[in-house]
Amino acid sequence: MKHSKFSMPGYALPILFFQVAGRLLGTDLKWVREVVPARQLSHIPNANSFVAGVVNIRGDVISVLDARFLLKNQETGTHWDRIILIDTTGAPVGLAVDTVLSVQAVMPETFSAISQSDLDYMPEQFISGVTSWNSERVPLLHIPALMAHLQEDIPHTKEARA
Repeated sequence: MKHSKFSMPGYALPILFFQVAGRLLGTDLKWVREVVPARQLSHIPNANSFVAGVVNIRGDVISVLDARFLLKNQETGTHWDRIILIDTTGAPVGLAVDTVLSVQAVMPETFSAISQSDLDYMPEQFISGVTSWNSERVPLLHIPALMAHLQEDIPHTKEARA
């Protein structure tokens, strides 16, 4: 059994559950700065297809990624309900999602192994573990791996202001 990248047995982790293109996903709340309502994004010419645009949130210009790019065989979209602001070491990054469902405390020992069905729609490198919510399997998004993978392809704040 592949172990979760979360490693504190006996300690409940707050998990943010959200939906992207009809799929349930989650992430450890420690990676989330805040969740804001979706708003009009400014397009960035020549940006990668997964970059939905930039948005000004309280004076910070934030690159927003379309979360659908995480899912295999899923086209990017143009309608989102929420933007999850991710805490990163660099410039702030937003993740546009269809909806945010809940924050729940989850015990790490209840995580299950990553299965082929999880990998059928999301690359393993982006999954930190698997839990369940309302009896449905939920892959947990590994934010540090995602940010490391995309670091060179996300427009930085300075570039977004230019």
